[in-house]
Amino acid sequence: MSFFKVICPYCGYANDADEIYELKTVECQSCGKTFEIPNPGPAPAAELSSPQPRTPPPKLTVPKPTVVSQRNPPPKLTVHKPTVVPPRTPPPKLTVPKPTVVPPRTPPPKLT
Repeated sequence: MSFFKVICPYCGYANDADEIYELKTVECQSCGKTFEIPNPGPAPAAELSSPQPRTPPPKLTVPKPTVVSQRNPPPKLTVHKPTVVPPRTPPPKLTVPKPTVVPPRTPPPKLT
């Protein structure tokens, strides 16, 4: 049992098909329309023959680096001094006055 792809004539979706579905009507997996699967026929001769040896990829050539002339040196870079930011001053301390302590009230002496 081998599988092959069948292109839906309505939407172009590549449906998977099995040899048992040859010359049968099937439903597209994408659009849902039905169409007939043709007989795929024998495999092409290229698939039956032994695989051809692969040719090696072409060699890449790396260009040689260019020499920069020393007659015109590159311009000097200017270095800027960093901006000095003064330190932050702490916020002023809040002073809370101490509460005054009032002595407890003593009851008047009892007269007997």
